[in-house]
Amino acid sequence: RAFDDLMKAYRLPAGTPEEQAARDESVQAATKAAIEVPLQVMREALASMAVARAMAESGMASSASDAGVAALAALAAVRGAHLNVRINLGGVTDPEYRRRVTEEGLRLEEEARKIEAEALTLVDASLAGPAPT
Repeated sequence: RAFDDLMKAYRLPAGTPEEQAARDESVQAATKAAIEVPLQVMREALASMAVARAMAESGMASSASDAGVAALAALAAVRGAHLNVRINLGGVTDPEYRRRVTEEGLRLEEEARKIEAEALTLVDASLAGPAPT
């Protein structure tokens, strides 16, 4: 839906200065909405990683690989959503919004990478055979 709203904003008339201003405002609002969706995905996926890490640390030994897969999948979700945030930020003209979202995205991805590494270290320690290098 966010993408559809953005496309609708781009289709608004822009023949007069007033129409152009209204169109620009609509495009900016729709672009920010299109950013907020994957940004929320990043937040939710990161939250799920805490569960995967806890599962790797104190869950059933027979679920260790599941914890690892969960951490890997959640990191992929965070990173993929971050790509969507970044591509849409190119269309935002508000420098404060760009700064805030850029910082949050980088922080979320960094934290996700850290938790994924911790979870996989725990998983590797509980599995038979050597860990991959």
